[in-house]
Amino acid sequence: MALREWGAIHLVNGNLVEASEALEQAWAAAYETPTGQKLLAGIGQLLGRVYSARGRDHQAADYFETALQAANPAKVVYIRAARALCLSYLGRFEEAHSDLQQAVSHLEHVPLAASFVQYVAGILEKARGEKKQTSELFQQTAQLSREAQDTETECYAELNLCALETAEGRLEQARGHLARAKSLTINEKAQSYYWLRQGALQSKAGQSEAGKWLEQATQTFERLGLDREAAWGWLHLAEWHLRSGQSRLATAALSKAAQARYAIGSGFPLLIELRYLPRLVAHLSGLPEDAYARVLYNDLQQLPGQAPLWVEVRTLGQAQIVANGKRVRLDMRRSVEVLSYLLGHPGSTLEQILLMLFPDETPESARNYFHQVRYDLARAISGMSVPFSNASKTYSVVGGGLELNWDVAELQQALSSGGEEGLAKALDIYQGPFLPAADSEWANNERQDIAWSVIRTGLETIEGWFAKGQYEKCLSLAGRLLEIEPYDEALNEYLVRATKALQGEAAARRTITRLVHRFENELGELPPALAELRREFQRLN
Repeated sequence: MALREWGAIHLVNGNLVEASEALEQAWAAAYETPTGQKLLAGIGQLLGRVYSARGRDHQAADYFETALQAANPAKVVYIRAARALCLSYLGRFEEAHSDLQQAVSHLEHVPLAASFVQYVAGILEKARGEKKQTSELFQQTAQLSREAQDTETECYAELNLCALETAEGRLEQARGHLARAKSLTINEKAQSYYWLRQGALQSKAGQSEAGKWLEQATQTFERLGLDREAAWGWLHLAEWHLRSGQSRLATAALSKAAQARYAIGSGFPLLIELRYLPRLVAHLSGLPEDAYARVLYNDLQQLPGQAPLWVEVRTLGQAQIVANGKRVRLDMRRSVEVLSYLLGHPGSTLEQILLMLFPDETPESARNYFHQVRYDLARAISGMSVPFSNASKTYSVVGGGLELNWDVAELQQALSSGGEEGLAKALDIYQGPFLPAADSEWANNERQDIAWSVIRTGLETIEGWFAKGQYEKCLSLAGRLLEIEPYDEALNEYLVRATKALQGEAAARRTITRLVHRFENELGELPPALAELRREFQRLN
């Protein structure tokens, strides 16, 4: 009994490793004497809780089974619900559902347990990938928890709602749930969960602080002995590094996650997070079969139902759609162009679409082509459609179960985030002109507008650097931007002036001479700013 109570104290204090050791000793001691046999149920329930918290769901489920053999009706509710939680993480969904039904049937003995039972039901549906049911169950959990003053369960319900909204891209709603959860965190474990969701939200929003939160959460999970949650942290860090273009760091994080998977003894506890990280799933699907982290993708394939699909619409310097890391075959030449227009102009009428994309075609021919594109997209990408809304008489792209990313939207988000980091990310995304082979007037206008948005932001940055005397940075950025628009007058002027500041008048004179030759040969004239620069250097002579 002393060892059992000592283990319980460690559990309450969050010292899970010490709790495991004390309770295992209590379990062994209970077997040694006939009177100790009566304590096995209570010790087994505590051991189940400890191993469940540590992500060792197989061991936890076994201990809960022993605890059930001598449990009173009130304890049955908690034990069944706790085991259902373990079974959900293990992908044993039917058994988890059966346990929950049994827990519900005994709720009259302990009505205050209703919030925890509802929470486990939410975890089960989340593990199944049923987003709508999951959201409803966690909302009900939060309400029941508030009524029962069950602060901890309400906190985790809000954090899970934050995770769902983040996965769906509804970031403002996610922030609301996160703010509510922050006010409910009562221990270090809950605080670490908060950091994880904060980091995941910032990662989705493309914010640079995301990595700090995710690392802090992961390190704390590891210190507390929360192996399952630490593995989740490594998965989210891998996703963040992929978003940031840090493939080497992503590989290292995935190796850590795979290592945790083997330590836990099963990959299923990781899947409740992995299946909501489609970018990471797509990356894993492209790994070689013998890659260490590939086991995570193989685990995912064993789950019932379709894993989430990551779809990229690539239109900068190319025209293609990539699903789960593989290029999608399309039958219609302009499918990517039509899709891009609809992504940029959701809720367009048929007349608007035909006018912008097919102004030179007969109405009948243009309508026929547009509908063929709709069917082409639906055929090529399961879950994608371009339905007609009877209410608004418009068309929009719908991606049920898909995470759809468009490089133009990512570029615009990077530019709007501002600062050097945002511009650097935008330049990495900009792989070339928008839909280079498209010749419609709309595509030509978009091509110019997108390029100019990058150039304009770059010029504003260069202007600030130039005023501070940061000429080397000006020269480097001007050179990169000139790859996008080689004849921009302001960029070429900054190129000359930064060259003079860094390398001297002779180097600047050679640069202006080369520019004069190129502009006069290719455009037939010299822009006013460069003409004035040439006169300035002539006066210096």
